[in-house]
Amino acid sequence: MPYFDDRPYFERRAEEELDLAQRAAHPAAVKAHYDLLSHYLDQLYPRVEGDQAGPQHAPA
Repeated sequence: MPYFDDRPYFERRAEEELDLAQRAAHPAAVKAHYDLLSHYLDQLYPRVEGDQAGPQHAPA
């Protein structure tokens, strides 16, 4: 987890990379910006071991 003071930096960089990805014309540039965006989001919201993407269902 990033230090508390790092959050604004990672949030700003994630927003910038999203904007750059949406404006990029070349597919490789789009991918590079989304890869960087993913890195910044991982810093903001680290995955917990065993955590899976998708909806969580209550036991029946």
